[in-house]
Amino acid sequence: MTFPVVIVAGGIASRLQPYSLERPKSLMELEPGVTILDFILKRFTRANLSPIYLVTRKENIAPFKEKLGNKAIILSIDAEEFGNLYTVYTALKNVDPPFLVAMSDHIFEFEMLKKLLTHSSNKAFTICLDRKPSLSEVKEGLKVKLQGGRVVEVGKNIESRYGIDTGLIIIRENARRYIEEVINEKGINASIGDALDKAAKDGEVDYVDVTGFLWKDIDTPSDLLYARKIYKQINLRDYGRKTSSLATKILVRPLTGYLAGKLKRNNASGAILLSLFLLVMFSLVPSLFLDALKTSYMYLAVYVYVLIFLTDFIDVIVSFHGLFPAYGNVALIGQALAEMSMLYFLVASLGEINANVFYLAAVLGATSSILSVIFEHEEIRPPALTFLADPAVKLFLAMLLVMINQQILALAYWIASGIVIMLSSGTRIGTAKPLRLAEEFPKIAERRGMIARKLERAGSKGFKLILVLIVLSYVNSYFGGYTLLQTGLLSIDVSTAVSAITLLAIVYYGYYVLDGVRVLVDALAVKMTSVLGITESVAEHIGLDLLYLGVTLIALLYVPSLLRTIPKVGQLLELITSLVLLFFLLFFLYDLSRIIYKAFGEVFSEIIKRIEGALEYESR
Repeated sequence: MTFPVVIVAGGIASRLQPYSLERPKSLMELEPGVTILDFILKRFTRANLSPIYLVTRKENIAPFKEKLGNKAIILSIDAEEFGNLYTVYTALKNVDPPFLVAMSDHIFEFEMLKKLLTHSSNKAFTICLDRKPSLSEVKEGLKVKLQGGRVVEVGKNIESRYGIDTGLIIIRENARRYIEEVINEKGINASIGDALDKAAKDGEVDYVDVTGFLWKDIDTPSDLLYARKIYKQINLRDYGRKTSSLATKILVRPLTGYLAGKLKRNNASGAILLSLFLLVMFSLVPSLFLDALKTSYMYLAVYVYVLIFLTDFIDVIVSFHGLFPAYGNVALIGQALAEMSMLYFLVASLGEINANVFYLAAVLGATSSILSVIFEHEEIRPPALTFLADPAVKLFLAMLLVMINQQILALAYWIASGIVIMLSSGTRIGTAKPLRLAEEFPKIAERRGMIARKLERAGSKGFKLILVLIVLSYVNSYFGGYTLLQTGLLSIDVSTAVSAITLLAIVYYGYYVLDGVRVLVDALAVKMTSVLGITESVAEHIGLDLLYLGVTLIALLYVPSLLRTIPKVGQLLELITSLVLLFFLLFFLYDLSRIIYKAFGEVFSEIIKRIEGALEYESR
């Protein structure tokens, strides 16, 4: 669409010095080779917005021209000290409303921009309102007061109960009057908030609600660090699989998201190609081990999970680093391989391969997933029912239908999901950007201490452990009696698998929780030194012994019973584990009594003498 954009880039970024002395804030990087301005421009290009104007101070014209070339029209501000409203006022001399105003130091989800651009209004200003911002955003942000659903006041110093502006604003022709009046009244140091407040009092400001979308205003080094963290999450929301259902998000996304998030941009292509190679290898499993898959539900479940994991891993890497469509074709190929592999298994499990059925299912099924990937990396949202074509749903549901000998129904569902996804069309593929292998600018060391990091991690892991235990308890209650694997030597039911997963979750998450509690014990030890008159080492020793004693006691109460459900060796493992834990319980109890007696032995002796003296006195 022909809709102008004005990027406000007139600030000096004083709170980002000394980094901002080297380059403007919006040219700082979210990851190597991707500046804040690159991020913003990519969203504007995706929305087909043009022309793009960037308004900045004179000394920043050269770096912006070098960066942008012909991508934007650069306007210079004829002043040294000014507010951000004067930046918009400068743009008004060159751009006729309506146009979009965007802050050069804000990153945001594409859906926020889309929601604003599709909003119909004749008000002077339309802003994006976040009703649930973080505390730091509330302190810094431009607050908005609502009354009866209307914007009645805007300012930084008003109450924050209604929400804040997020830095994306539509300015229409009747906004010109308010901007000019505020400039005349308050001078060139006036802010955009001043003009919005004046218009709000006349009922000339409305809003779109963008609560729940990710965005960040970058003013300080800590803001930039946080922006770099959510940058990949925003990419995943903007370019990732829109039809991903709860199944994908629960079963594979935590792991694929974690692993992809650890990858640097210059390692992403290698990880994608390695995942594709592994996917090719696993796609051959049905043709090589068909009988094993048909007879073992455990093997079938592992095969399906790996297919889902690898396809989602490729998709997440591509989305995190904005590599679509440069590597989008790899995602398409990977998805097609997974589809063909599972389709081959479905058809082969019928007993005899019907060529017509195979080709029909293959074409429709593969097309459904390929179109899903294309849809999910572009701004066009697929139909509501396309979650049925989500690979996790398709593969797992097909697997379950095969387990109950409903292969025909599985094929019918597969074809139906293809028909659903093909109900929409018209995707648009953009152009790729070459990679640059470097570190992001500026390189900022995170200033959180070890204690803060460990406590934050302990809280996060503890919360996740609680959720996992709750889910597993419900799974065990409803499906505990179902058999997962039955062979001549071994039988594993859901209850056994749940016990094993519970134990692994407790060990994994418990380690981080314990590490965080140890930090609290260390901090408490410092307090105990002044209260009890002992050294910090003694206080820490006592605290750790109490901690380990409690952990061992809890483990003794719960772990052996979990091991008991393991087939064949469960009772032996229960006995061995109980004895080992009992040994550690006695050891920590002995060590605790020893250090307490060593530290307070004389005090105990004095107390006993006093008791003895009191008793002798009473006996007289």
